[in-house]
Amino acid sequence: MVEAKISRADFRADFSKPHRQDPSLSAGTYRYYLAPAGMISTDELPPRWGLVEYGRPRFRVAAGHLAVRAGPSLRYDQVPGQRVADWAHDVNHGREVGTVARLLARLGNVETLQNELKRVRGKHTRQQAMLQRLHESERISRADTQLMRWILDERGIDFDQALADLRDREAIRLRRLRRQRDQDSDELF
Repeated sequence: MVEAKISRADFRADFSKPHRQDPSLSAGTYRYYLAPAGMISTDELPPRWGLVEYGRPRFRVAAGHLAVRAGPSLRYDQVPGQRVADWAHDVNHGREVGTVARLLARLGNVETLQNELKRVRGKHTRQQAMLQRLHESERISRADTQLMRWILDERGIDFDQALADLRDREAIRLRRLRRQRDQDSDELF
């Protein structure tokens, strides 16, 4: 069982819950907290509770019956000098089944959930494709800008000054258009 915590207050509030006061009411043979790296000290953990910290770039088991060894994929190994049984809790099977039943009831119609997941995944895929196109467009724009700098530089023209002049001319053109639009609308009334 893994309890996710996002703040120290959330972690401290956990100790006042009835199933923390009486561990026989809890679920899970092995129990862990999942928290941002450095938020919870291993000294603060209840007996036989593990801690998984997350941060950039990965998750790390700081305490518990499992240790994660870095490599091309996650591999779980026993912590040296400790027995797995030392971390085990008595299991309240009724509570576990009840928890699973409540979670399933929250889901509601599973088909609706699956359809929503498909819709969201499709949207995500389309957004990723659009983002990739935007990145490519930005790359091309940067290359075009660099090419324009080189061409202007070869002709002895300062790119930054030419760009500033172009912006000034465009601002003047837009002001004229707005004035003309305002005059045209005044003539209508």
